[in-house]
Amino acid sequence: MSVASIATAAYLVAALLFILSLAGLSKHESARQGWLYGVVGMTIALASTVALTIHDSSSRSATIGILVVAVLIGAARSEERRV
Repeated sequence: MSVASIATAAYLVAALLFILSLAGLSKHESARQGWLYGVVGMTIALASTVALTIHDSSSRSATIGILVVAVLIGAARSEERRV
């Protein structure tokens, strides 16, 4: 089994978790569970993206750099909203 096929399967699982997240967030009683589905789905999607990036050696450094910058911007925006 190749890294690309594992990443594709991981993206499918992440997509399902995102759908479950939206369904869970639609009701107040299940919002925590919906939030958890979203967090797990995003973690799976990010991990598979990083694995694909590391596996592809053609433009590894540039892609990892862009990915790190995007994660840092997202983290900074998240911290901004918390304050």
